[in-house]
Amino acid sequence: MITLSLAVGEDGMDATAELAGAQRRLRRRTLWILGTAAAAVALAIGAIVYANRPGPEIPDIEKPFLWRVEGASGPSYLFGTLHIGYSVGDLPRAVLAAQEAAPTTVVESDLVSERPSTQRTADQGRSRLAPDEWRELADMTGVPVEKLVTWDTSRLIGSAIRALAPRVEPMDRGLQQRARTLGKSLVFLEDRTLEGVMDERALLAGLTEAVRNRAQFRAALVSMVRRYASGEEDGCAADSAGLAGALVEDLNRTWTGKIEDELGRGGAFVAIGCAHLVGPRSVIARLRAHGLRVERVEP
Repeated sequence: MITLSLAVGEDGMDATAELAGAQRRLRRRTLWILGTAAAAVALAIGAIVYANRPGPEIPDIEKPFLWRVEGASGPSYLFGTLHIGYSVGDLPRAVLAAQEAAPTTVVESDLVSERPSTQRTADQGRSRLAPDEWRELADMTGVPVEKLVTWDTSRLIGSAIRALAPRVEPMDRGLQQRARTLGKSLVFLEDRTLEGVMDERALLAGLTEAVRNRAQFRAALVSMVRRYASGEEDGCAADSAGLAGALVEDLNRTWTGKIEDELGRGGAFVAIGCAHLVGPRSVIARLRAHGLRVERVEP
């Protein structure tokens, strides 16, 4: 509260002058408060942007896994995605331009529409992991054990990856959303869940490994991101002697015909995991064997 005196002070200032001075001081104080608040907001936004930037663990993508397909009926491209680490905003302009040029975007599965998760009873779900592993997973994810045991296995794996990855961004989901924004047709290569594609015992073995060796699993994810950013073909190759390699090869056989059909319908931007696009049994190798010319797009 500001108290005004109607008497003239010793310095000759009357009540009107004192009121004007008080108003000026109030305006200065208000501007200072607003300026400080704006600076705080800007700092907070900057901190969020800084925290989510590609950093030492998440380097910039030097060379995208992007190929141009010649001999298709329209502009066609194959792009190898990585399911963690990068958002659409991190992708080089050449990748975005390729999606814009093609009339159809082809992806592995629908990540935009909500799918109901298979819920299990606590008794049904609890036997998948040992009691100490459930406690470790709960500690990693911040989700109570009583809730985790009701989730399906693919959701458990997703929660573990989100907890341990250096940064998780839905690149594949973002490309699907961008396709819809651009008015592109969307084609899905799979309608099966992860459990429908891969034996659940193998999924649980991988989950157990991640839970029991958190530091090593995180280090492996960081290494994967760095190799992807380099653009070297061995940065995305699956272990051909292991289960992952067999799964990738099986999916490559299943998907190649569907992809070739879309390439022949007027062109397509095919965005699938980069492990499917490198190596002697890759989708690219199969397309080349069918007479299509597939060339890597240089940055």
